[in-house]
Amino acid sequence: MWVDHSEFMNLVRRVWSIPCNGRPPQVVIGKLKNLKKALKSWNWEVFGDLNANISRKFAELWSVQSQMSDLGFSKELFLTELRFHHDLVVLSRR
Repeated sequence: MWVDHSEFMNLVRRVWSIPCNGRPPQVVIGKLKNLKKALKSWNWEVFGDLNANISRKFAELWSVQSQMSDLGFSKELFLTELRFHHDLVVLSRR
């Protein structure tokens, strides 16, 4: 998920290029800590609350399926349902 995002590697490069002081092992640990903090923040900004997004998408899917049950098949509802299924697959991979 992250590695597929267009800004991921730019973020890693930018954070990794921040100087850290100390012996080599301490420098690596410091860089990893900085990267972890930046990735947590970036993840929330870019992807938001994943559980809430999945719950919302399930509710939308249920609503469309309910409409299909009540109104019968329509190409528009079918395509909407298909899109929601796809969105859920993408979200579940995160």
